[in-house]
Amino acid sequence: MTVAVAKPAATGQPESDKPNNLEYRILGKTALKVTTVSLTAKHITHPALLFRAFDLGLRYIDTAAIYGNGSNERLVGELLKDHRDDVYVATKAHYKCRTAKEVEESLHGSLKALGTDYIDVYQLHRVSSPSQVHNEDFKAFLSKAKEQGKVRFVGVTTHTNMPEVIGAAAEDGFYDTVLTVYNFQQADNKPLAEAIEKAHKAGLGVIAMKTQQGGYKVGEGEKDTPHQASLRWVLSNPAITCAIPGVSSHEMLEENVAVMGTKLSSADFQDLRRYSEATASVLCRLCGECVKTCRRQIQIYETLRCLMYAEGYNNLLLAREEYARLEPFERADACRLCSDCSAKCAKGLRIQERMLAADRILT
Repeated sequence: MTVAVAKPAATGQPESDKPNNLEYRILGKTALKVTTVSLTAKHITHPALLFRAFDLGLRYIDTAAIYGNGSNERLVGELLKDHRDDVYVATKAHYKCRTAKEVEESLHGSLKALGTDYIDVYQLHRVSSPSQVHNEDFKAFLSKAKEQGKVRFVGVTTHTNMPEVIGAAAEDGFYDTVLTVYNFQQADNKPLAEAIEKAHKAGLGVIAMKTQQGGYKVGEGEKDTPHQASLRWVLSNPAITCAIPGVSSHEMLEENVAVMGTKLSSADFQDLRRYSEATASVLCRLCGECVKTCRRQIQIYETLRCLMYAEGYNNLLLAREEYARLEPFERADACRLCSDCSAKCAKGLRIQERMLAADRILT
């Protein structure tokens, strides 16, 4: 089946009621025109917030088969009932898919949950190695899905070994997009910056996630998380097509949308520096370098990512859901077996202390 797809343009809202600062970039070789600040629905639990995002002009909506144990795709489906031709929906195969057949089953589950017969951007989720990027069985199935009109464009998402995965996607020539962790804490991560530039030059749309680095309170009388400065930093890189920050309130959504059309300032750098210093003892940068120093090779950053959801975003339910999905080699449980910790953080994070905190909070 071939699907005729209209480009998101017409909406139910008068143009005069929309923000006048909307800023667009082209999502690589897809030619999709998306707002630089777009949206992941991961933290959204009521469709009203999605409809508000639509009213504000956001058209690229990210979700995944695993978010909310499947309920998040159904939530996005509520928006699609009224606005399917006006929205670009991006979702992801279940990250535990190991065969093309499993990816196919995951795709069909997503189509049903979303209530649509095609997905604009379909992604292999949590890819951690070049071999997964180059998997010929996956690519053969995704090609077939595109031919059948079930998928328009394909991509990969990565939290682990990001420079290697992004570089492989850029070299492979098959993929249209890559979704990666990218935020101001990685300003000195040269391999990641080079991989993002390589992907951009290869025609991939590069989408940034985990842009806000938690929502930690930084002290009495101090500013909260510098959300706007964080987004401006990400979008100051022209190789980034768009950011998909998570939101859980109308206030957060409108604060993020207001960033479009504004420039990174010296005051922003000061806010980011203060936040970085204030959270240095609790916030993992998700670089993964600590794994090499852990005698058990635990994927420490995966546990600490979940801990961030609990402490920073104050979403214990999401934190525990995400933690429950981790593999044994990603969880803090294994830390109980060590009397002393060999893992070292390049930024000085007290890893053993944080992992034991995660073990208490998330299990």
